[in-house]
Amino acid sequence: MEKMKNKWIVLGATGLVGKELVQALSLLPETGEIHVFGRRPLENAPDNVVQHVVDMGNPITFAQGITGDALFCCLGTTIKQAGSQAAFRSVDFQMPVEIGAIARNNGIPVLAVISSMGARAGSSIFYSKVKGEMEAALEQQHWPQLYIVRPSLLLGERNEKRMGEAVGEVIVGLLKPFLSGPLLKYRGITAATVAKAMISLVLKEAAPGIYESDTLQELGK
Repeated sequence: MEKMKNKWIVLGATGLVGKELVQALSLLPETGEIHVFGRRPLENAPDNVVQHVVDMGNPITFAQGITGDALFCCLGTTIKQAGSQAAFRSVDFQMPVEIGAIARNNGIPVLAVISSMGARAGSSIFYSKVKGEMEAALEQQHWPQLYIVRPSLLLGERNEKRMGEAVGEVIVGLLKPFLSGPLLKYRGITAATVAKAMISLVLKEAAPGIYESDTLQELGK
């Protein structure tokens, strides 16, 4: 008897990591369908991708479609892109937590979610604080398998130019020879590596927990 194929759910598929994730998932022999939920369609999507253009701010309207074997959450923005702290919090906290709750209620057992290096609910830095609060809220949902990945500066071709990140890439590149040992996690990491690391965690049924950037580098090789 042929082995059952997996049904994956992906949020944030049009982003830097999300696009890499969908492409990598589409090539796996374990993959059946990849259901992508977002505000706009993913261009040049593989044949086994099923696209759902939805109102991400109102997940109850597409709750019935959030079923499958694992949920990959690659949602994320910047305050500049979002336009305000409230709008940023909507994307980086509210959406992952609300859709996560729906996924758990629908019986999805696995969640792999992108957070950020330095995430901490008690942080005085707004970005890190929101990411930390998101992590804590998802942990309270009692996932059988919850993988929180904390990449450092993401490297890759973006749809839009971000001056701060472009400068950051140059600085991190110059510092790379000095970032070793305990400082290894501060090296920049490609979006493709993060995507492969997320998939590796899910497929290998790794121990649930938080995975820092240096570990992601190893997992995504």
